[in-house]
Amino acid sequence: MVPVGSGGHVVTRLVANVALEVIPDREPLVLYVASANQMLGKVDSIRQSERLRAPVHLVTRSPAQLPSRWIGLEIVDHVIWDHADVTDLTPSQQLALVEWVRQGGTLLIASAARADTLARSEVFEPLLPVKFGKVVRTEDLPTFRRQLLRAGLDGQVDAGYRDGVSVMQATLREAPLVESILEDNLSVAGAEGPESTVLISSRGVGRGRLI
Repeated sequence: MVPVGSGGHVVTRLVANVALEVIPDREPLVLYVASANQMLGKVDSIRQSERLRAPVHLVTRSPAQLPSRWIGLEIVDHVIWDHADVTDLTPSQQLALVEWVRQGGTLLIASAARADTLARSEVFEPLLPVKFGKVVRTEDLPTFRRQLLRAGLDGQVDAGYRDGVSVMQATLREAPLVESILEDNLSVAGAEGPESTVLISSRGVGRGRLI
């Protein structure tokens, strides 16, 4: 037995600083990674959605707080990468995140604004399901709105975005286990007509998936 000391006194009892929470196997744990939390409220609001089959447990971390070994993410089911810069990760953190995906994790890249940093990463770029193009502004994503935003729009599924949205133009990569989930036509100012782009795509990586 090794005595534990604190402030010159022997500690006789260790008490956790936070209450422990037991998460049932059927309830997924989602890690939300962002350099800024401006999107957190939108993600957090879906945790108790009636459309979900089970409650979702959401934990937030900055890139610097990610572990440098994949085993540190073993308890996590899904990682949402949003408004985060991959250059904030050390090489060991990048490799750990990729290895976690290979071991069965699902990594969802949800930010077009920082996608260029992933495209420049020697670790992530070869695994991406798409090739990134330029970021453009559009006022209309008709297919996207119909497929994903129908709930709560009060019938305005075909209306345009009032202030426009930024979209990363992307083309599907020719590689094993790559699939397109959703494509749409962008109305871009200055273009001769609508331009098609891949909005959601997926690629199997080991036993996991990158979306």
